Amino acid sequence: MVTLVALLGSLLAVISPPQAAHAEVTGTGGQYVPMPDNARVFAGGTTAGVFKTVKVNGVDGLPATGIGAVSVLVTVADAATQGQLVGRPNAADPDTLLMIYGTGVTGNTSNTALLAVGDDGSIRVRTGTTQANVTVDVTGYYTSTQNGAGAGGFVPMSGTRIANTVNGTGVRQGTLSGASSITFQVAGANGIPANAAAVALGVIVQNTGGGADWVRPYPTGGDKGSGVLN
Repeated sequence: MVTLVALLGSLLAVISPPQAAHAEVTGTGGQYVPMPDNARVFAGGTTAGVFKTVKVNGVDGLPATGIGAVSVLVTVADAATQGQLVGRPNAADPDTLLMIYGTGVTGNTSNTALLAVGDDGSIRVRTGTTQANVTVDVTGYYTSTQNGAGAGGFVPMSGTRIANTVNGTGVRQGTLSGASSITFQVAGANGIPANAAAVALGVIVQNTGGGADWVRPYPTGGDKGSGVLN
């Protein structure tokens, strides 16, 4: 399970961490390889609501085969309107929210995220509004787990929203007020193995209070740690 604490009132969507366990070692895949320099796989405009296929394998120093997932830095420059940037590995996969842009912030809006790579070596990205200047940079990649995951290996999966206070998915519905917390199940649910040792998660906050502060996700019953999201 995971507990999340917020200092200021806000609405929470998209979350996913675990309890301590050990994943089964079945191969050598899932190992992270950092890029010495970011690989720019896309730079250009997007059309509102239309997915753009972005080739990853073999682009700008990335290997031509063997990539299971990528760590991406997505940027929308000088967004004229507010919207969401989503991604997915294949056309048949559900969307993963990568970033909300144009929320009163002038200039560039950027975020980092993990995204599985499709069978054709590509990813798909879409903006909710038409944008003239969108970039996608790969900062590193995880090797394919097609032949099994190695010790501590990362296993990509389609994005799954497992907690959403807006509609009560997996957690109570309603505003998360300051200093309150919510707890929700991660391991053993929504396609995540019961023996998962850790997960990569995305936390999106819709700020309804107008103030600035932080949220902190941590394993239920474990140390809170120092990592927070502002």
